[in-house]
Amino acid sequence: MKNYIIIIALIFTANIASASNFSRGKGELGEQLFAQISATEAGVELVQVPVLKTRMDADAVISEADIAYIELDSRRAKNGYILDATQLIGKSPTRSIAANRPIREAQIKAQTLVHDKKSVTIYFKNKFIQMQDMGIAMEDGAEGDYIRVKNATSNIMIRGKVVGENLVEVAPQGAILARN
Repeated sequence: MKNYIIIIALIFTANIASASNFSRGKGELGEQLFAQISATEAGVELVQVPVLKTRMDADAVISEADIAYIELDSRRAKNGYILDATQLIGKSPTRSIAANRPIREAQIKAQTLVHDKKSVTIYFKNKFIQMQDMGIAMEDGAEGDYIRVKNATSNIMIRGKVVGENLVEVAPQGAILARN
């Protein structure tokens, strides 16, 4: 009987309700114990939380195939963890994220589409005219970010909105920042 109680203490260190269910004869040792004692008997509500199936490095793009789900205590899930997988798809980790761990919002960012010091296409378009030219990005940017771009032919610094991979849209007026 003494070994029996020690095993319960190791499995349920802080879960007295589940341990008492076990001591009343519900369940057996090993994996069957976990299947027979539900979390609701212990007063814990579980929620499904998206996690990565494998470790993912910074700047990799998260796809639907990379996502799995684990159950997490609902009280713990309120601590800034992402609860909806659609918030992960198409985003990138800010640094490496371990597999099967809940992910916080601060651990992901929008995918970088424009990279610092790389060539980009600058374009302007309205209902009367469409123009494009080449430029050099002066900073990294994700879709929707406003970044500085240097026009490759005139060396004029402009500000534009990242709208695609290596594609920056400039505003019709007030886009010029400085001449070099």
